[in-house]
Amino acid sequence: MTSETLGPRGTDAALERRRMEAVNTRGRVRMSNNVSPSLRDALAAHDGLPAGGGAPELKPFQVGLCLLAAGRPLDAAEVLEDYAGRLANAPNTTVYGALALACRGAYQEADHLLEAFSVSNAEHRLVAPREASADMLRFSPLAFAGPDPDPVEIDWLVPPSRGNRGSSVTLMSVDWAYFQRLAPLIAENSRQTGSAQLHVHFVAPEDPEVAADFSRRFDLLASMQPAGSSKDAGEASALLTVHRFDIAHSLLASGQFDRVTILDADAILLPGYKHINALLDPSLTGVVDYVGNRPWFRFAAGMSSFCSEPHSLRFLTSIIKYINFIQEIRPLRWRIDQCAFYATWFHHLLGSSDGPEIRNLIPELPHLIHFIEKRDRTDFWERASRSGSDWNEAGRSVLQSYAQRLGLHAEADVLRASET
Repeated sequence: MTSETLGPRGTDAALERRRMEAVNTRGRVRMSNNVSPSLRDALAAHDGLPAGGGAPELKPFQVGLCLLAAGRPLDAAEVLEDYAGRLANAPNTTVYGALALACRGAYQEADHLLEAFSVSNAEHRLVAPREASADMLRFSPLAFAGPDPDPVEIDWLVPPSRGNRGSSVTLMSVDWAYFQRLAPLIAENSRQTGSAQLHVHFVAPEDPEVAADFSRRFDLLASMQPAGSSKDAGEASALLTVHRFDIAHSLLASGQFDRVTILDADAILLPGYKHINALLDPSLTGVVDYVGNRPWFRFAAGMSSFCSEPHSLRFLTSIIKYINFIQEIRPLRWRIDQCAFYATWFHHLLGSSDGPEIRNLIPELPHLIHFIEKRDRTDFWERASRSGSDWNEAGRSVLQSYAQRLGLHAEADVLRASET
């Protein structure tokens, strides 16, 4: 297995050394392990060097984003400015122009552009919500100013035992509609978490007793968030996201858990997921990082893993502070988690010296989880809803159909695990 690690920066001098490691005296790329070999080749091609191994042909904005990921913000700014200038009136021209300003340290000017983009973005938001989610990006250090948030008090339905101190959990967040649709999958996933016991956080459950009984039956930890939370202004999908960051922070801050891995509830856990704790060194933060992807969906926050080490906790705390900052500006929407991840990563890359050690989980992802494709969710949910309350039978039936249709290599292991 391979890994991509962004090491801790420690001091301004260390940050400068890290930047210089990416560039030799001729300004060409000399990467160690900051980006994947294919991206290293693409960057080399951009610098006029021969690229080996069939490197992908990147769009100009991707080259700019890769240069930023390589610790070269000024080079990134030049490429992004040129790209934005040639886009004319495309909806996201402003976003790339703002990112270029932020790469040059002009954070206030960048955020003014993004604020203007959000005001003019209403129509675009209806026809292209994925692209329009960029209006939740901000780069000013003000987003991370102020006191750290206090851990939220967890309202337990099924609490952890006092004897499992130092353990890890896998955290999912569902509202009642999601629970009704995904209960069979949650039941099956509970068998695949290994030592990282599954914790389901119910947002505004209609029947807490049903949620608690279900959780006890499948040996889950369970907590609930009543309706009327201070973070309930926004889309339902966004609220599920922000609540789980708060819960993860509280679990780690309690001192009882060493690691919390956040997953989307519609993820199918594969047998390799049982080894997630062994895969991540105790001091690493694990993310799914599509380096070179657009900032507002570069990080797949549907799988992220935080540890109790101070630098990982600070990164998680920064994400929460950023979300709180955005919520003061406007209601939260879909993909606030991706925007929060990117803004926090950017802040710790360029404006902070206490960033975490990050391991990119993409190389191992095919062995860990499989996300249900959007086009398949309706069929999956309809099958689950017809199953009634026999979660064991429903889980096997739904997963068998889905695994066979997709040709998942791990289908036999997934189904065999459901029998034990």
